[in-house]
Amino acid sequence: MKTKHLRRAGIVLCVLSFIFPQLNIAQTRPGPPPPKSLQLTVDSIMRGPRLVGYPPTGVYWSQDSQRVYFRWKQAGEPRLKAMSLYVVNRDGSGLRRLTDEEAKQAPPATGELSKDKTMSVFADEGDIFIYLHANGTRRQITRTVDAETNPHFTFDQKHIYFTRQSNLYVMALDGGSLDQLTDIRIGAGATPSASPKGTDSQEYLKKEERALLDAVRERAEQREEQEKKRKEREKRKSFNLPTGQNAVSLILSPDGRYVIATISEPGTAAKNTIVPNYVTESAYTEDITGRTKVGDAQGRTRLVIIDVETGESKNVDHGQRLPATPPVQRTELNPTEAGQKESAESKSTTESSQT
Repeated sequence: MKTKHLRRAGIVLCVLSFIFPQLNIAQTRPGPPPPKSLQLTVDSIMRGPRLVGYPPTGVYWSQDSQRVYFRWKQAGEPRLKAMSLYVVNRDGSGLRRLTDEEAKQAPPATGELSKDKTMSVFADEGDIFIYLHANGTRRQITRTVDAETNPHFTFDQKHIYFTRQSNLYVMALDGGSLDQLTDIRIGAGATPSASPKGTDSQEYLKKEERALLDAVRERAEQREEQEKKRKEREKRKSFNLPTGQNAVSLILSPDGRYVIATISEPGTAAKNTIVPNYVTESAYTEDITGRTKVGDAQGRTRLVIIDVETGESKNVDHGQRLPATPPVQRTELNPTEAGQKESAESKSTTESSQT
């Protein structure tokens, strides 16, 4: 009996000898390290948005006020990656990033809404589009290499007009033709004469040559006929702008008869600052053209009303006139000029005291 009890005790001790080491190991095993607190070092601060994230931009509502669209980029995305388009429901649910194809069919962030609120006209990558809010689709209006910008609906909502190469065009929504409303020419002077007039002797020889040679006479009559047809066809007078000036805005009147143009004029003899750019793809230092300095001649704008039918133009008289010779503005003196001025003042004071 005693031997039996001793055997049981030995078995119990063996079992306990295996259990207690496992318990000790589990108790002494270290747990997961605590999360490190953010250290505001120079390296982490210089990461900027890549550390704390990018704020949403370009936020706008859908036409039915059920969804919100915005541009956003998460902190872990590449620095130069463009922001993606996101959409979220009005109650804050259903946040997701749109694919490239979905983003192309999304409602436009900018543009003009029609009076019946069924469609919007907008420009995207240099072309004009119509967005139909009923079925959420886009309809491309233009597909050209020239950039079309600033689209609007006409007053009757049956046409759209937009700017292309500093001129205004109008197009019917039902697939009508494209009409040019203005003839603004930049860097072009007066239309040269097809046959410039020479001296008296030159004109006499020209008249004799035409009377004697049938081939010369026929070419002259053909040229005059073509010139006559061109003038009959081009009834609208062109509006010529000197090189450097530009039409930055063209707005059609509600009746479609006039266009108000905003013309920008650069400052005369203005000089821009030049900033060197050392980090370039060419590995050479390049120039970055900056703004003009304070006090230098500034650019200005003027308003011109253009008649669509005749092309006649008239400047809007705002009552302000530029001075004939603008006053010289000095903001500071360099050390040499300051020393010369101080020396002249000291000399003047000495002469006054002597007298």
